[in-house]
Amino acid sequence: MSTLSSDHDRTSDVLALGVALFRFVTTRHNSVIPHYLRDALSRGTDVPVVLRARALVALSWMTAMNASQERSHQLASDLSEQALALSEQLNDDDFKVQALNVRAFTLIDVGRTDPALECANAALELARRINSPRRIAEALGAVVYAFKSPPETREQILEALAIFRQLSDANWVSSMLMFRSLSLGETQDDVREARALNKEAIEIAEEIGSTFHHLIQWSNAGAFSFFLGEYDVAMQQSQRALRLSRRNGSPVEIDYWTIFTLACCATQRGDFVLGAQLTGVHDGFEERAIEPLGGYWSPLEIKAREENRTALREALGDDEFERLLAVGKGLSADRRYELALGRATLVE
Repeated sequence: MSTLSSDHDRTSDVLALGVALFRFVTTRHNSVIPHYLRDALSRGTDVPVVLRARALVALSWMTAMNASQERSHQLASDLSEQALALSEQLNDDDFKVQALNVRAFTLIDVGRTDPALECANAALELARRINSPRRIAEALGAVVYAFKSPPETREQILEALAIFRQLSDANWVSSMLMFRSLSLGETQDDVREARALNKEAIEIAEEIGSTFHHLIQWSNAGAFSFFLGEYDVAMQQSQRALRLSRRNGSPVEIDYWTIFTLACCATQRGDFVLGAQLTGVHDGFEERAIEPLGGYWSPLEIKAREENRTALREALGDDEFERLLAVGKGLSADRRYELALGRATLVE
């Protein structure tokens, strides 16, 4: 890729290769190839509109899923907007569905719910019109993501999952299993079922070597174990997710949710000082966020958040809780990760 990129006469080859490597980049959390794609797209080189449009879709997905640079979500949204505009110049309904899909995903990531749902529903309508099972399933995924309430989109999740299983698309099956697991969670039996679904998703991600899926799935595994009262297991799984994040880079929201689980685990294990400081780390993510933090607060998580803070205040007293909370918020990135991974002593 480096050799191709250095030759401006081969800009089209760079774009074509980047599009071809899309799934490798998004599953492996590769940050090098997107750099070459961005560079190629920024040139004034004349390339076919269809190739530029497909490269924009690919780069938008890569930027959104890696999301490790500042304002990644807004950049991904800008790219998807350009791709959708170019799709209007092409007489290709299949590609139009793809452009609408990525537009929906990237709009919800910047907090624009209504236009995201409009794009997702438009994609689904067009996908059903052209009768493409793959595009129907992908559009269903966009609807689920844009709706931001997995329990209310279970039918769409199940339809998409069934199609992707028929297509033997392990990448999307793993993703839809994650959505399915998050659509549960009202009872202990629900959580057990969710954990089983997540376990299947982890096994599939292992088969396809997807770092992206593992980052989310191990974080989710920790949460499910926590809600089943298996606090030591939850800590191990959450710390595994955090180590993956530190090694590969990840969207900040994955660490945000992982730290939340670790904070709750520490409190339940009676380690109130650690619990308070990690709660502060979690709050710090919210205060420093320059883009919406992704994810879905389930009723169980809302309850756990409230109970965690109540337990910490009762154990430590209001003043000490607030002091330790401030300590956690003020930790450097390295320090907060070392603390969460159990590699650093508590900051008093």
